[in-house]
Amino acid sequence: MPDSTPVRNTAQVAARLAREWELLSGESRVFDLVAAPSSAPPLAEFSYLMPLTLFANQARCGLGVLIQRKDALTVAANMFGVLPHEIPDEDLKDACSEVCNVFSDCIAMHLSGNEDVSIGLPLMLEAQNYEKIYRDSVVTEIYQSCVHSTHLLVVVFDSLCQLP
Repeated sequence: MPDSTPVRNTAQVAARLAREWELLSGESRVFDLVAAPSSAPPLAEFSYLMPLTLFANQARCGLGVLIQRKDALTVAANMFGVLPHEIPDEDLKDACSEVCNVFSDCIAMHLSGNEDVSIGLPLMLEAQNYEKIYRDSVVTEIYQSCVHSTHLLVVVFDSLCQLP
């Protein structure tokens, strides 16, 4: 996005991500703002991208959510009220897609201020597409939560390239 992008309250966003994760998963976590590396962070098994469009200037931005299997099992078990070993992969995908939906709501107004935002549908990321999107877009923030060496990442794209 242009240089006029306002300074945003990242502490408020991190707190909201933590609150929403706890509602979805039943698990308390802390999200920290971390430096965005020049190369894409490792793709997780359940990685989704939510494209967003700001109505005022039609700017394309987005949110990536990278969820490892252990976290996917935690959130799906809580959402569906079953034991982790009872959850099929399709339900894991559904649960992680819903995490992407909810987290997008946390990020949408953060990106736009008080402007209207069009939120798309979550897209499951594949390795080659993810690398290209990360390389060709503008990443401004990454929020990370680590529990028992399991990393959950939320990648904020201030400017999102054309999707493959």
